[in-house]
Amino acid sequence: REAGGVGPLVSLVREGTPYAAYALANLADGNAANRDAIREAGGVGPLVSLVREGTPEQREQAAWALGNLTNGNEANRDAIREAGGVGPLGTLVREGTLEQREQAAWALATLATGNAANQDAIREVGGMGPLVSLVREGTPKQREQAAWALGNLADGNAANRDAIREAGGVGPLVS
Repeated sequence: REAGGVGPLVSLVREGTPYAAYALANLADGNAANRDAIREAGGVGPLVSLVREGTPEQREQAAWALGNLTNGNEANRDAIREAGGVGPLGTLVREGTLEQREQAAWALATLATGNAANQDAIREVGGMGPLVSLVREGTPKQREQAAWALGNLADGNAANRDAIREAGGVGPLVS
């Protein structure tokens, strides 16, 4: 960040350069200042585009980066929703590879943390059913991420609690 590396990395993400999203994911991991710097450099939109249209590896890395960007950062949670990131992440949970589903569930979990607008947006794109399916049938790590996401989606949100129940989510979460 201090060396000015965030802007060039965001440019590489825009160009679809392999591993650029991976680099941003690692920069955002556990570093609040880097999370802000990535958003301020315009990194959210290109990462959302990669989730939507990237190669399989880029989609996984971009979902991971978006999850890391939102972890503990309300401004990034809003920015990702405003950039149209909720729908592509929901699609990735439903249709992605094993790794993509895990990273997309992580991103949805962090997006939903304490953010009513994101909680509603995830419900509105049909995110509950795929997350319940991951809790029921996913790998151990997918189950963990999906359960965390469902917990965050239910927190303080009666409509989401109803949607999780209606999607058959109570049984898998209890067992």
